[in-house]
Amino acid sequence: MFRFRFETLMRIRKLREQMALQAYANSQRNYIGLVNKRQKYIDEVLNLASKLEDGLEKGISGSDLMTISAYNEWLDRRIKDSDHEIYVASKDVEEKRGKLIKARKDHKAIQRLKEIELERYNEEEKRSEMRFIDEIAVISNRRAANG
Repeated sequence: MFRFRFETLMRIRKLREQMALQAYANSQRNYIGLVNKRQKYIDEVLNLASKLEDGLEKGISGSDLMTISAYNEWLDRRIKDSDHEIYVASKDVEEKRGKLIKARKDHKAIQRLKEIELERYNEEEKRSEMRFIDEIAVISNRRAANG
């Protein structure tokens, strides 16, 4: 019966691959969340610009203008902060992707080794069976010749 000598190692590598995949997925989710958050800030800036334009046409008080201006500055800072967070998150995604690729290669390598060893085992079993059949044929031949 075939037993792969590195079965434990193969299970560990598969587990590492699954963990790397999970880390990569979490990293991607974080990145996408940051991109969406940045887009919301940009949408709010555009919405604010539209409100400001309407307010200027209809007349707007100085305090409302200052409030809108302060809010716009705050949104600009949030967008710049988001840009940095997105940059950091993209680096993290790439790092996790690299780790996932390495984990997959390691797992596939041990799987390939198992396939090779199984092929060798099957070939050796066939050879052993052929030797056994040959011995039976030789013994039968001797018995038939001896009478």
